[in-house]
Amino acid sequence: MAILSLVGIGVSIKANPLSMLVVSVVSFLPIGSYFLGTPGIFSIIGWSNLACLVLSILIIYASKRNNDTNLNAANNNRVNPDD
Repeated sequence: MAILSLVGIGVSIKANPLSMLVVSVVSFLPIGSYFLGTPGIFSIIGWSNLACLVLSILIIYASKRNNDTNLNAANNNRVNPDD
């Protein structure tokens, strides 16, 4: 779990959303989903794993949307040689 946390930190620093999603899924499925049902402080670990998973999905969606917006802006700013 500690090694997975270090990998997650490295992936988030490099800003690679797909790798962040993979690390989040690997972290959440065996451990985070179990800790969600436990009482006390361990449920916080489960909720934080779930939050990382949701945030990585949102980052992927936002980066795709941003890329589409940049492509549309670039297409609108092209100079047409026929004009």
